[in-house]
Amino acid sequence: MKDNTDVMTRGYYKSKHIQLLKIAMLFALAENTDLLLEEIHLQVGLEALNKLEVNMHKVFEGMGRNELNAVAARMIETVTMAGGELSEKKVLSIMYREADTRELYGIIGHLVDTGKLHRADEKDQQGQVIRRLLLTPEHFQSRQSLDSTVKPPVVSSSEDTSPTSGQVEKSAGES
Repeated sequence: MKDNTDVMTRGYYKSKHIQLLKIAMLFALAENTDLLLEEIHLQVGLEALNKLEVNMHKVFEGMGRNELNAVAARMIETVTMAGGELSEKKVLSIMYREADTRELYGIIGHLVDTGKLHRADEKDQQGQVIRRLLLTPEHFQSRQSLDSTVKPPVVSSSEDTSPTSGQVEKSAGES
């Protein structure tokens, strides 16, 4: 059985064996009504549960005490559905109905700080920033491995003008 430390899915994993028996019984009853549970029913039930678990975390992403958790989950989904990369400006324009600008920048900061999204600057040939990107961790890694022009933002000595000012971004090499 999978060891799960996620608070939201811990209860499921503690009772997975019970869910397995229930599903196996349903598969057995779907075949016939002789009330005989066989190993094949358990195997099929386990396969079904394992398939469900792949995206189970998405069910619980937007839950919690913070009302902005659902907005953060939608923001991650928006970037993911766009192929793993979307300009920060585009994300803000898509999400403007979900929260105010200050809250959206706070959510972006939180998602970047926790590694759920990455922020990178796309630069032209002269090194000038063309646009700021939000990337999924997988897309960020693939872009880095291709040695593209996308680089993590560097610490700027200029003052941060975003609504979450006071937070200084660090480049990928700093901790």
